[in-house]
Amino acid sequence: MGNANQNKMTRRATVVVTLLFGIAVWSSPAHPQEVSVHDRNIVVVDAAGKQRQLTSLGHDDEPDLSPDKQWVVFVRGVSGPKISGPMGNDVDSNEIWIIAADGQHARRLVRSEGCEPRGGCPLSGLSRPQFTDDGNGIFFEAKCAVVTSCIYHLDLRTAVRQDVGGGTFLHVIHEGPQRGNLLVIKHKYFMCGGSYDWWWVVKPDGAEVGALGQVNEGSEDEARSMLSFCL
Repeated sequence: MGNANQNKMTRRATVVVTLLFGIAVWSSPAHPQEVSVHDRNIVVVDAAGKQRQLTSLGHDDEPDLSPDKQWVVFVRGVSGPKISGPMGNDVDSNEIWIIAADGQHARRLVRSEGCEPRGGCPLSGLSRPQFTDDGNGIFFEAKCAVVTSCIYHLDLRTAVRQDVGGGTFLHVIHEGPQRGNLLVIKHKYFMCGGSYDWWWVVKPDGAEVGALGQVNEGSEDEARSMLSFCL
């Protein structure tokens, strides 16, 4: 009788644990599969098509979802005085933020800075933040000159920022033999005068892997076409 009662209690405990586990799994939020912008607010969408709005200020753009689908990085516009841009004009100030996919733990990562009268433009016009392939950092663009932007890497674990080099239209490659490298447009100069713009693959430290071809449109479709060579 003792063994029979013990077996019944064990089965009941197993059923309770199973039910509790099932409820926990069912009630936990699904990982988002994509991220988008609605009315300049960041929205994530899960596999079932359910949407969750993460921000509500109406100043956010250019989101990117981390490889583990746990975080979103994005650009946030900032109200207030304009700052000096690389062409001598005044531009809007902006910032790069990160937020968990459940809408918690939002924090600023980078703040734009105006150009100095007789110096460079450290971080004017932030854009295109994207996670590194391992998710431990981000790359982003900042307007640092009239003809090109500068690419930066920010380590999310140490907050150390590094200059990767010149380039625009940044794309982090997440598939194929060039996985982890960057696709950018580089503005270069001919030896005897004149300049040209080509698509290049560069390493995370800025070292050039090779050129892919001439820039015709500088569009997302053209970038995807160029990326297909690397997949």
